[in-house]
Formats: sequence, structure tokens, C-alpha cells
Amino acid sequence: MRKSVVREAFNSPFWPFVLATTSVGQEGLDFHLYCRDILHWNLPSNPVDLEQREGRINRRDCLAVRESIAKDWPIACQAPNGEDMPGRNPWPILFGRIERGDDLQKYKHGLFPHWVYECRDPANTVRIRRHVPLFSTSRDAAKYERLKTGLALYRLVFGQVNQEDLLETLQQQTEAGDSEAKNARLRRLASYMLNLSPIGHEAAKQYARDEANELLNGDSNCAGLRELVRSVRELEAVWKDTLGQVKEEIAGMVRMVERAIDAGTLRSAKIHKAVAALAYLRNPYDHIFDLHVEGGFVDDLEVIRDAWASIRASGIGR
Repeated sequence: MRKSVVREAFNSPFWPFVLATTSVGQEGLDFHLYCRDILHWNLPSNPVDLEQREGRINRRDCLAVRESIAKDWPIACQAPNGEDMPGRNPWPILFGRIERGDDLQKYKHGLFPHWVYECRDPANTVRIRRHVPLFSTSRDAAKYERLKTGLALYRLVFGQVNQEDLLETLQQQTEAGDSEAKNARLRRLASYMLNLSPIGHEAAKQYARDEANELLNGDSNCAGLRELVRSVRELEAVWKDTLGQVKEEIAGMVRMVERAIDAGTLRSAKIHKAVAALAYLRNPYDHIFDLHVEGGFVDDLEVIRDAWASIRASGIGR
């Protein structure tokens, strides 16, 4: 009964706003509604417990996510759109609007926007803050560094059997040698991350073809197609070294789509193939997650090259 009372009192818009935590209550309690700061009164012995503790405030619709959304969607600027905003809880309305929008984040993971939300200006994104008091002459500083490394490795090998032994072995290997060698090993380990994407390669290609159908049969202003072109150009700017390998292919397909929009000729198989390839590039639910340290865009490059080769073979795009 005391736990329930404490939780209800803490989950209010009144002080305190910092969760000071030990191993007591590190599981099964939610303190995320008005708190994004966590103070570790002592450090746990393993990274799993550290993750569990911080999971008390890192939850669905947590304060950090809502504050980030408020940066981009200030309540005073929201037009009613037929929704009776005054006197109602604004969050279901705002979450609904965001989910119906075309933010690039919704193509990256299924956690948007309730679990993960990046502001339009990344500098404005509000994040959960971890506080660790490192007292003089204590061993906590070295322990904390080991915990952070262990936490990274734990997330890396999530789903592996007998995780603790594997973590210990990997940690011993990564701590040996100079910083350059250590970083090289960590990058190599990152390539072995489990891919928990909801669909595989062939399904992802079919998803892109279905998306192309929707875009080509959408509104008469072609807003979805124009947004796709804009998104692809943004990706090229951010990942110019990697996507530079297919710069000509992407440029050729973008030109085709833009000309088809202007001419109103969106029904050809070649345009559908180009739109599907560009949609696949934008959508990272694919065979290799795009942000992998090694080879994240390998499958995207393959899809772009295959599509362009097919288009050119038909005599288009020369």
C-alpha cells in the first residue's frame, strides 16, 4: 500500500522532480509522468540493473518525450481542426496529429512518437538526465565507467543466452589495448547487433512497392511525392559519403519523378519502380538497419542500383 501511495504522490505536477533510486523499487514502478532526472544513490553491480532503474522514468509518454513535443507543437499554436481542445487533455490530440503527419521519424522505428521524439532542431530535444555522485577517494568513478561500457554491450547483445558471461568476455576484450584499437573492436562488435526490425528484406521491398502505390494514387497535388523527394535529398545531405556511391542513380530517379509530377504522367511502371526505390531508401525498416556502424546502407544501395539498371534497360533515364 505504501508503494502505491508514494507512486501516486510522486506522479503529480508538484515537487519533487528528481527520482533518487537504489535497488529498492527498481522494477515495476512508474515515476515518469513529471520526472526526467534520476539520481543513483548508489551504483548497481551490473548494467541490467542500471537499465531497470532508469526504466522507471524512461517509459511511454514520459516527461522528456512530452517536453520535446511541446517544443515543436506549442499548445497555443494548435488550431482546433474540429477538435474541442479547450478543457480536454491535449496529449491524445497532439499524439494523434503527429502520428497522422509525415515526420521522417515514423519511418525509422515503431517507437515514434510515444517513446522516442527528436525535435526539428535536435538541440531542442529534451532527454532524460542521469546523475551519479562520485565522492572523493571512492571506487565509484571506475565502477561507473565499467557500467557504461557494460550497458552499451548489454544493448548490443540483447537477446543472447547467458548474457552475463558474454558481457564479461566482451568487456575484457574491449578494454585491452590503446584507445584506437578499442574503438575499432567496438565498431566491429556493433556489426553483430541483432536486427529486431519487424520485417525482412523481401517484405521491406514489398512495403516500398505498396507505399509507391499509395503515393502515386494519392492527392492531386502530389504532396506525398514531393515530400518523398525532399526527404531523399535530406538523406543525401546527411549521408553524402555513403549515398554518394549512387548519387547519379538517385538524381536520375528524382528527375524522373519530378518531371512526371509536372507532366501529370504518374501511371507508368518505370515511375512506380523509381518511387518504390526512393521509398525504400527513406524507410529504414529494412534488411540492415541504416544506422549500423558497418554497412547500414548496403541493401539500400543494392535496391537503388537494381531499380536504376532496370529503368535504363527500358530506355528511360539516359
